[in-house]
Amino acid sequence: MCLAVAALSTRAAAADPPKRIISLTPALTEIVFAIGAGDRLVGVSSFCDYPPEARTIEAVGTFVNPAVERIVAKRPDLILAEPNVGNRNSVESLRRMGLEVAILDPDTLAQAKAAFVTIATRLGVAARGRDLVAKVEHEIERTVETLGDAPLRSTLFVVSRKPLIVAGTGTLQDELIALGRGRNVGAIGGEGWPHLSLERVIAAAPDVIIDASMGSDADVNEARNFWQRFASLPAVRDGGVTA
Repeated sequence: MCLAVAALSTRAAAADPPKRIISLTPALTEIVFAIGAGDRLVGVSSFCDYPPEARTIEAVGTFVNPAVERIVAKRPDLILAEPNVGNRNSVESLRRMGLEVAILDPDTLAQAKAAFVTIATRLGVAARGRDLVAKVEHEIERTVETLGDAPLRSTLFVVSRKPLIVAGTGTLQDELIALGRGRNVGAIGGEGWPHLSLERVIAAAPDVIIDASMGSDADVNEARNFWQRFASLPAVRDGGVTA
């Protein structure tokens, strides 16, 4: 657990549960909804589109470029963000104004589970966070058991098509791909979120492509049309593209 998460847990014991929350990243927005507190969200990033209810909440910028004035106008008592070079100045501005900004980094399975509990505790519903961890662990165990020794399938997890950015090693997506009997094609780019050329993707010939592109790339039909251009890819040829 990172220091920011620990600090948020400590603060939870002394502060009233927040009633007006802003989430600046899709992952943290999903966590808030998953613990049953989506009705407290008064602002989200423009990339937050899941669950569908998130789309009805006013966008207050992107996680790279939060709109400070719009955030302040919402009078939040808690802002959830992930560490990012692009949002650092905005986050510091919000903190200087006396707003509580919690920086969480659910980039691995362990960090994600810690974030479930930490956010739920800060929101005054700690048991829901623990229940969510148990649910996720149960689903993973059931999936692993069901798959058994099924053949490995090469899998590409995409977070942007323009430019092409994928999940590399050391990410939550990399862990989940492995648990699902997959071999992460993004590993050829290294750690984190590498940029890959289409030539490298075509050469890697993924069996499965999961296109979770955000922002202007998030349109499902556009994603499918994009990949249909590469009919030689096993994922395209065999219906293994999910968007």
